[in-house]
Amino acid sequence: MARFINNGQSCIATKRIFVSQKILDEFLEKFAKKTRSLKVGTLSAQKTDIGPMVREDALKTLDGQVKDSVKQGANLELGGERLKRKGSFYAPTILRT
Repeated sequence: MARFINNGQSCIATKRIFVSQKILDEFLEKFAKKTRSLKVGTLSAQKTDIGPMVREDALKTLDGQVKDSVKQGANLELGGERLKRKGSFYAPTILRT
């Protein structure tokens, strides 16, 4: 949860997770499963884990960063797109390098 708190819009949010190659596949499988289970919604909805981005321009900046990371060689494991709903919602995303 340290990475997804406040949609990562916190200066103390986890930025990178370093994982030994030996356990990478198992870690990634469990991490992706947990990330898929996060509930995206409004802050007033019950059981919401991930709310909207703070502003539309922040969502566009994030989307650009994700696309640029993929262009530079990162593997998109999960998410990587704006959610098709009203508001500034972005799918919980995992990139692997």
